[in-house]
Amino acid sequence: MSDQRDDTLNALFEEYRAMYELAVFRLNALDKRAPVTVAAFAAVLVSVQSLPTSSQLLVLLFLPPSLIWLMRTTVNHARSFEDALRRIEYLEQSVNVRLRAPVIGFQSQHPSRGREVGGRTGRESVFAVLGSILLLLGVTGYQMHVTSLLPGVEWVYDAILLLIAGLSVRERMKLSRYAYHPS
Repeated sequence: MSDQRDDTLNALFEEYRAMYELAVFRLNALDKRAPVTVAAFAAVLVSVQSLPTSSQLLVLLFLPPSLIWLMRTTVNHARSFEDALRRIEYLEQSVNVRLRAPVIGFQSQHPSRGREVGGRTGRESVFAVLGSILLLLGVTGYQMHVTSLLPGVEWVYDAILLLIAGLSVRERMKLSRYAYHPS
């Protein structure tokens, strides 16, 4: 019986280590998301004026939709980080029950547990990306109006920018309703 208990505990600890590695990966992905990606998009926007007119139009048309991809993947990392944190919490509780003592408990005892999907890092990263997206949408709208690349139909471009802004905000709102459900 003791061997089975030891095997079970070893398996739980091995999964615990693996889940922490996954959590660290997601945490790093979230931390790098806003500054690296936004810097790349900003560099494109800054250099757009040095491009030929047809290339300027392509950049200004394709940059805003790519921001949806940025928002969706950031939200996905935050959800996956949340999943890892909740699984770690479950593993801590399982180990403690088997050992009949509170041996591990960082995630299950964490003061901000369950307040935000993906914890504080998830919240801050998603808000940083959302704010950057809204800023970049404003800059692309301004750039489109200044360059007059779509004379007479700038309002269509503005409507597209508003749609993308709305979809980005919607992704953030969907994240706040996310709940981990173990299978």
